[in-house]
Amino acid sequence: MDDEFVFTDESGSVFGDGWNGLLVVQDVEQETASFADQAESELTILQAGEVDDKLQRVLEQII
Repeated sequence: MDDEFVFTDESGSVFGDGWNGLLVVQDVEQETASFADQAESELTILQAGEVDDKLQRVLEQII
């Protein structure tokens, strides 16, 4: 290969401007931070029980 990434955006960034990843964890008693509070994080964390309610928002951020 020629050491170039296959997918880049207009700025040449490989990561784009959406989320870099989503980690779904098992449900715990402690509430996870909101999406807004996790905005500066490289990875967004979501509890399994929150997936149904927040799936639309997750897809909007990833796609």
